[in-house]
Amino acid sequence: MIFDIDNDLLIKYLKGELTEEGCQKVIKWLERDKENQDFLFGLKELYLLGQWEELSKKADTDFGWEKLLASIQGQIQFRKKVYTGLKYVAILTVCFFMGYGYKTYFSQLSQTKHTVMTGKGEKATIILDDGTKIILNEKSKLTYPDTFGKNDRKVTLNGGAYFEVSRKSPKTFLVDAGMYTIKVLGTKFAVKAYPEDNYSYTSLKEGKVQILKSNADGGQIISELKSSMQLVYDVKKKQYKLQQIDVDVIDGWIKGRIDLKHKTLTELVNILEYKYGYTFRIHTHSIERIVYNIVLEQESLEEILSNINLITPQVHYSIDHTNRTVTLH
Repeated sequence: MIFDIDNDLLIKYLKGELTEEGCQKVIKWLERDKENQDFLFGLKELYLLGQWEELSKKADTDFGWEKLLASIQGQIQFRKKVYTGLKYVAILTVCFFMGYGYKTYFSQLSQTKHTVMTGKGEKATIILDDGTKIILNEKSKLTYPDTFGKNDRKVTLNGGAYFEVSRKSPKTFLVDAGMYTIKVLGTKFAVKAYPEDNYSYTSLKEGKVQILKSNADGGQIISELKSSMQLVYDVKKKQYKLQQIDVDVIDGWIKGRIDLKHKTLTELVNILEYKYGYTFRIHTHSIERIVYNIVLEQESLEEILSNINLITPQVHYSIDHTNRTVTLH
């Protein structure tokens, strides 16, 4: 039963103030019923999302813990597909520093890894126990452990995702993108690393990240990015280049709309490369400075190029789908 535990213990858990005795009581309570596990995870999510203060005040007055439970259960049902398998995540980091017995108990669970996958046209939002928010793009896969290691927080990405890494933890956050590893402490960035693409992209919206050689957690640094910079990695040649990028483009796909105002064709090409994963070449210099005001939504690459030609008939294009290149002239 959810209400066979002292509510003060749950509040202390959320604030990281549990004693060893309190931890033991919470763990035993978790083991008694799966409903308890779901409730605590939902409670933790509300806390991380900043909704706890408002709801906790109501829970102590007319709102009641039963209504709080109903609210959380609604969230659990809504997010069930995304959060499957997270029943112990919330409590692990709070109690892990306790005696050897806890470490032995939790080490068995820490080997478990969870995978979230999205299909075509789907997106998923994952909030890790440290507060890090990840928005997974379509046709992508994210893998992460029940508990992070002692020295770092590491996830594996296959596809595209936007990260808002929490600064609450001093541990380095690592994203294994296959071709390379991204190392951050707390920042906002996007990764586009689909295995079938010729290029992968890491775009930094805020903060600073380091790009390391693949699987080299503390190893050789390939490059370092600062705000509004993008790393373009050529998968076949294993070469990279850095370029400036409009920060609005980095997370625009989340909303499904990107407004572009006063962009030259050269600037527009950089955005299209990121959005569609094709390499663009401009063969006629006289068209590079043409300025556009357009909106990118769910159009195909061909539709966008056709619209560009319609707006400016002097700009012609050809597409090589095999090599994923576009030539403008």
